[in-house]
Formats: sequence, structure tokens, C-alpha cells
Amino acid sequence: MDFSLFYFSSQVDDNGTCPYELLWQGAKFADENNFSAIWTPERHFDEFGAPFPSPVVTSAALAMITKKIQIRAGSVVLPLHNAVRVAEEWAMLDHFSNGRVGIAFASGWHARDFSLSPYNYANRKKIMLEQLEMIKKLWRQEGISLVDGNGVETQVNTYPVPVNKNIPVWFAASGSEETFLTAADNNVGILTHLFDQDLESLAEKIRLYRNRLKSNDFKTGHVVLMLHTFVGDDLEYAKNSAKPHLKSYLETAMKLESQQQRYMKNTDNMSVSQEDLDVILDYTIERFYKNKSLIGTVESCVPLVEKLKEIGVDEIACFIDFGIKHDIVMQNLSKLNSLKNRFF
Repeated sequence: MDFSLFYFSSQVDDNGTCPYELLWQGAKFADENNFSAIWTPERHFDEFGAPFPSPVVTSAALAMITKKIQIRAGSVVLPLHNAVRVAEEWAMLDHFSNGRVGIAFASGWHARDFSLSPYNYANRKKIMLEQLEMIKKLWRQEGISLVDGNGVETQVNTYPVPVNKNIPVWFAASGSEETFLTAADNNVGILTHLFDQDLESLAEKIRLYRNRLKSNDFKTGHVVLMLHTFVGDDLEYAKNSAKPHLKSYLETAMKLESQQQRYMKNTDNMSVSQEDLDVILDYTIERFYKNKSLIGTVESCVPLVEKLKEIGVDEIACFIDFGIKHDIVMQNLSKLNSLKNRFF
């Protein structure tokens, strides 16, 4: 089992502390202690993921302060971008990092994000696949046909030529079986989480993903699972340290989901009371403690890692910046490292 670090903090730090301090410190720790990768997301126009509107910028910075660890976007919302620019920028990063970059691509889901590219929203999944093929060709220096400023069709190649001939790619999946199968048809990995699925349904989707890869004569693929993570010396300390921040983070995520549903259904009658929301959050947190997070001690987390290995997860992306103070997270990363070393 590989272990990586994952970042997706829910708000910009408003107490005067640099919101990227944990990113820098965590990246250096992970690089020095043989973690496999560090993932940074793309988010727009909301406090949920607020510090991370551009994974290409954060990845460029990470490339300069690390030496070994893989640097990955988790993820690039491809229909918001020009595919040629994505190919160019990440080829530069491949040089900055000496061949350590990878990208999880997403089709996007929140309508407001598509204020950046409004005409792509309706067909975003189709557009993502078309753009992915463009990026793969450009990355291999095969060239693509574009229309220039005079309206003339012209063949273009992008530069610089990347270090690696093929860029490692994943699809971000919220739990849709269709996304797992589409990833297999395109011979890319999966980056997923347990918000909208349990271990049993995840196991079934991984099985379908592997079977589809096999039927397409592809290799076994790569499945990455993001988990909220805080490993400490004491179980109750870990839970109590994480709970208020986990609750706040999940509340922000649920409100964003509710907001998207209002956009989709064009109605304001979908809100729940704060009392009902608190009940939902408390129940959700207990489920997270049991089998949806690495919140606990090394010993209490081992069974879940073993279960994930059993169902076919290849890498756990440890989500560490969900609100716990930076210094406390850093003080306890050595425990996460101990857990990693059990499976190294």
C-alpha cells in the first residue's frame, strides 16, 4: 500500500497564518520519509477548497522544494481549461520536477465553477474525454490540428518536450460506477473518496474497473482513495482533536452540495434546519471514525488499511489539512509515517 498526502482545506486561514504553510511543511516531510505523492486540488468561488484555485501553481512551488515525491493534481477540472495550455504548463512542470508530475482530471460538477467556461457545462464529460486525447497526443509530440488567427487549419506541437513520454493520469470519481468504467476504457487510474460510497460498493466498483481493464487488454490500473487522516498516540485524543474540524469541513461540503442541488432544481426549498444538520453530521462523523478515515492510532488504523488493500486500493491519499492546527498536524505526522511503514 502506498501512502500520499492530500490537501483540500475548506477555508483561507484568517488568523494571519499563511494558508500554505502546512502544504510546504508537509511536502518536505513526505519527501524525506518516502511517501509516494502529494496531491493538490482545483476549486473556485467558495471557501470549500478556497486556497487552491490552481494546481499548476501549487505544483510548480512543490517541485522547487522537493526532490523525490510525485507531484499530482487532484484534480484539474479539464473542461474549464484550454487543453493545449494544460499540456504546455504541465510539460514545464515535468521539467521543474525532473519527471515527477501526474494529473487526476475531473469533468467538474458545480455550475458556478463554469462561470469560467459556461458553454462547456452541459457537455463537460464528453469535452473532458476529447481534451484528454488532445493532451495525450501533445504530450507524445504527435501534434494536433487547430484553427489559427486567420481561420486556417494548422498543425501544432507544444513545447517544452516533456521528460516522460506519457503523463500519469487518473480520473476523479465521486462514486459513479460509470466513471470507474470510463477510466478503465481510457486506461487511466481512479482517484476517489468515501463521501458517497461505502467499502462494499467501492470494492465492487474496483472489481468492475479491473475487469474492464483486463477485457481491454490493459494493465491492472491504479486506485487511489482519499481519506481524512489524523494519527496520534491516543485514540480519544485523535478523535477529539479531529471532531470539531471534521464537523465543520463536512458541513461546508454538504452546504456546497445543497447549493448545487438548488442550482440544478432552481428552487430554494431544499435547506434543512441547523438542528437536523447537526444530527446528520454527528452520525456521519461516527461512520467516518469506524471505516471512512484514518483518524485514530497506528494500531486502530491498521485494520482499515488491510481491508483497503484486500479490496484493491493501491494508494491512500491522506487528507491532512481539514482544519486541525498546522503545528499539531506536523507534530503527529511521525505517527502517520509509522502507519505507512507497516505497509511499506
